[in-house]
Amino acid sequence: MYDNLTPQPNYWVHRAYAELNNMRIQTSSSHLKTVALASKENITQEIKIMVGRYDNPNLGWHNDCANVEIKINNYPYCSSCTMPIAIQRIPSTNVPYAIPLNSPVTVLFSAVSFTGDSTSIFINDFVDGDVYIIYVNPSDTSLVSNTDHFEYEHRPMFHIFPTLPPETLTIRFFDNQSTKGQIQIFNSMGILLKEFSVHQTLQTSQIDISDLPNGLYFVGIKDKPKFIKKL
Repeated sequence: MYDNLTPQPNYWVHRAYAELNNMRIQTSSSHLKTVALASKENITQEIKIMVGRYDNPNLGWHNDCANVEIKINNYPYCSSCTMPIAIQRIPSTNVPYAIPLNSPVTVLFSAVSFTGDSTSIFINDFVDGDVYIIYVNPSDTSLVSNTDHFEYEHRPMFHIFPTLPPETLTIRFFDNQSTKGQIQIFNSMGILLKEFSVHQTLQTSQIDISDLPNGLYFVGIKDKPKFIKKL
């Protein structure tokens, strides 16, 4: 913006595009003005997809919303499996120069199931002019977020260490700031199962998970959806 400080929506689109810096994936579209770009990272086994609609014939005016289906074929990292998914939205507005946007809006953290090596992700009411960033198996540092917290966002906030037998979960934080808030455990459908507070002065906490059946879970810090671990 004019203050040379506050980023507008377009900034986040350029930044997200620049962060597609790994192996690019071929994309195609069945609609001329609904487009996608994608990349994969073999080390973290993450896939990142940017999707945009630009039907508006006049700058500053939008057509009606639409429902968009994103299909992933030939998924390389597993077959008939469930993977975590995060979706961020970069909103547009009905004016030519848009509004300040200090960070993309995280609209979903859940899981997606693959049938064989394929799946579909649905974004309903996709506003003309918006951009969505889809992360399949998001890594600790990949989600685009506010640069004011760059130091913390580009390194892991915590590690988890399940015991054998898996009756307790040990969480080790990398700094005391990370321990502010509550730890949450979700199942593979994104349903919250457990939520508990951790002592703000301790860097290591242990949690009883003996009541959880065998399966895939996600562990995160409340209100910080970019920091998620698989369990």
